[in-house]
Amino acid sequence: SPIGTLLYAVALVLGFIAPDRFFHLPVFALFGLFMAAMSMRNISVGSLSTRVPRHDERAGYMSLQSMSQHLSSALGAFLSSQALHNMPDGKLAGIDTISTLSLILAFALPPLLAVIVRRVNAREAITAAAAMTAAQPAA
Repeated sequence: SPIGTLLYAVALVLGFIAPDRFFHLPVFALFGLFMAAMSMRNISVGSLSTRVPRHDERAGYMSLQSMSQHLSSALGAFLSSQALHNMPDGKLAGIDTISTLSLILAFALPPLLAVIVRRVNAREAITAAAAMTAAQPAA
């Protein structure tokens, strides 16, 4: 996820935040970089999110997570539509602001995942130890 976040940051900076400061990345290269970065991030989050709930809670948790993602996407689309506007020359104004906000939020993900991984690993270690204790015959 940190590598995916760095690639995502590069895509945002080169394509949307400061495209004129560096060099113009071809649209196909920008699209490929963006999709590769998001795939890396989504795989990390997806694999971890299946470990967060206990087995008997997984279906409800995944439904709640899906609802939260869709609600967040809708809210992001609404806020973006309020912040973006067309300039008289046809350019889209505000994309650098939206992209910067996206970049700031993106850098919050790796530390959050690290905290979640530690907590899930601790819970799984306790569960495994309890299972081992229960499996040992009484002396």
